[in-house]
Amino acid sequence: MTTNNMHSDVVPATTEEKMTNEDLLIRYRCLFNAAQDGILILNAKSGMIVDANQFLIDLLGYSLEALLEKHLWDIGSFKNIAANKTHFLKLQSKEYIRYEDLPLETASGEEIHAEFISNVYMEAKTQVIQCNIRDISARRRYTDHLEETVRQRTAELILARDAAEAVNKAKSLFLANMSHELRTPMNAILGFSSMMRRDPQITESQRENLNIINRSGEHLLNLINDVLDMAKIDVGRLQLEIAPFDLLGMVRDVTEMIKARAHEKGLQLLIVHTPYVPQYIKGDVERLRQVLVNLVGNAVKFTEHGSVTIRMNITGNTIQSLLIDIEDTGPGISPENQRRLFKPFVQLGKEEKQKGTGLGLAISSQLMALMGGSIIVVESTPGKGSLFRIELPIELARADDVLKSETHGEVAGLAPGQPRYRILIAEDQAENQLLLSRLMTDIGLEVKVAENGEQCVNFFQDWRPDLIWMDRRMPVMDGGEAARRIRQLPDGRTVKIVAVTASAFKDERQAMLDAGMDDFVSKPYRFNEIYDSLARQLGITYRYTEEKEAAASVMLTPALLAVLPDALRTKLLGALEKLDQEQITAVIRQVSEIDSGLGCTLSRLTENFDYPTILNALRGRNSTDS
Repeated sequence: MTTNNMHSDVVPATTEEKMTNEDLLIRYRCLFNAAQDGILILNAKSGMIVDANQFLIDLLGYSLEALLEKHLWDIGSFKNIAANKTHFLKLQSKEYIRYEDLPLETASGEEIHAEFISNVYMEAKTQVIQCNIRDISARRRYTDHLEETVRQRTAELILARDAAEAVNKAKSLFLANMSHELRTPMNAILGFSSMMRRDPQITESQRENLNIINRSGEHLLNLINDVLDMAKIDVGRLQLEIAPFDLLGMVRDVTEMIKARAHEKGLQLLIVHTPYVPQYIKGDVERLRQVLVNLVGNAVKFTEHGSVTIRMNITGNTIQSLLIDIEDTGPGISPENQRRLFKPFVQLGKEEKQKGTGLGLAISSQLMALMGGSIIVVESTPGKGSLFRIELPIELARADDVLKSETHGEVAGLAPGQPRYRILIAEDQAENQLLLSRLMTDIGLEVKVAENGEQCVNFFQDWRPDLIWMDRRMPVMDGGEAARRIRQLPDGRTVKIVAVTASAFKDERQAMLDAGMDDFVSKPYRFNEIYDSLARQLGITYRYTEEKEAAASVMLTPALLAVLPDALRTKLLGALEKLDQEQITAVIRQVSEIDSGLGCTLSRLTENFDYPTILNALRGRNSTDS
């Protein structure tokens, strides 16, 4: 029984072992040939191929017989791995090698790309190298296609970028030229009309005509600025100038500017703000002023009865935002028109009130976006008015950071004891030469005029001026080059050079400062800008006409008004008591026909809303009486 048990134990074990070896061999061959990667088995010592699977045979196009018992370097497909026995040493010496993208050649000479991995291990006491070869040709073709597509798209984007830059450059050049061509004649129109208005010899009728010319010129300049601003935003060349400023003072200035129009229409113009609104903040005061003037001006323009109210508040904790509401009792805006409100060249008012380019709100909206804020229509009901809201993130400033500017009247001349400075004007436009020359000679300065940059350099060497007004664009030699040459001459570092430019771009102004200019004034310039620059550069001090005006106000006495007929005095008294601006103006016009000097005095007083001085004189009291 024991023997039988032993026999039965031994025989099944031998049979099972034999079947397992056969099964393993079959399974190995099945897996070997069914693999979706090429497999190559090498004798690690001799470098001869001892086996290859069907996938590799199909991939390379060699028969199994052509591969077996051949050295690896005898097969052309593998010349990039083992060109000879020496190169084969790399495969022998490393247990693991991987090539992510290896070029191989098929038997027919076609190039394919493969991922190649080799492993060194022992098999039946023989060291072998198994090479796994994965065909990545399709992936490589796809990658190449993607790379080519990316190259093409990149090339297209570069072409598009270059084209856009060329367009923007052309636009910028056009804007620079248009700015110069439009602002230069406007400088003469506004300058000479302002100068003529100051002439005491002209009649009231002539003064009124000049006022019309000046107002029309200012209106045209505003339209030009609107178009240029829109274009600068379009080409990305509008820059903000961030500095501390008096917020409440700026809002008061805006309302003062528009108050006359509101009073003419019988409208109330109100400012309301909470105690939390800061007086001093940092920002671009001129751009914020531009937005407010546009919104408040529109509200006054389209409102016939009632009021326009400016409300100011603060919202937010960590980051504070300024809220400015402009509410009117005007005609309101329909929902369909609200959707078009901030688009360029859209005018929604009645035809007779459509004066402008239709760019104001579009520019205001884009300016607010540049400043990090927004404008929205909070509410607008046809027939009941509108409420616009500005929201702007703010940074607080200190009172000490804000420069306080002194306000004076018109410059009447140099203060006593001033040197007789020499002023050289480099300007090619005859009208602007004459205007700037008169502004200099009217206050007692010596003047010489150069028509181009080269002549300016020569005059500087011969005449040694104290200050040069330098136009940027001139024939023969431009202002920038002339300034650079002057700075290289003896005493060229001490002379003051101020650019006078019609440029619309701040970066061009910076280029002029970099060229050696000390300051710049933009065309069309205001007279006070010219005189302020002179004062900054040369330390000049002036006499002002406000001293005369103050004297005229003090000198208004009952005796001066006694020359007027009783009926006219009574009419003026009644108009002042009722604050009837239209009637006040009409009566003063009649006074001017009797006594032009008295009429001018009364006009100045009413322009400053100094009604008490006139009322005191009419009631028989001097302005100094209590």
